[in-house]
Amino acid sequence: MTVKDIFGLIVRTMGLVMILFGLFDLAYVAAKLLGLPLPSRYPVSVDAISSAFYFIIGIAVILSATLITNLIYGRDNTQN
Repeated sequence: MTVKDIFGLIVRTMGLVMILFGLFDLAYVAAKLLGLPLPSRYPVSVDAISSAFYFIIGIAVILSATLITNLIYGRDNTQN
C-alpha cells in the first residue's frame, strides 16, 4: 500500500466522518421534534440545515476522493 493509497483512504474516512456528523444532527433533530428535553442553542431548523450540509459535503468528499488524491499526488501513469 503506497502513501497515495493511504491518503485516499484518509480522504474517504473524512467523508464518512462528515456523513456520521450529519446522522448525529439528524438524530438530534428527530429527538427535538419528538419533544425530548434536550439542551440546545439553535432552533431545530438550523440543525436540520447543518445535517443536510454535512451529508452533502460528506458524499461529495467520498465521490471525489480519487480526484482529491490525484490533485495532491499527481496522476498514476503506470498501467497494470
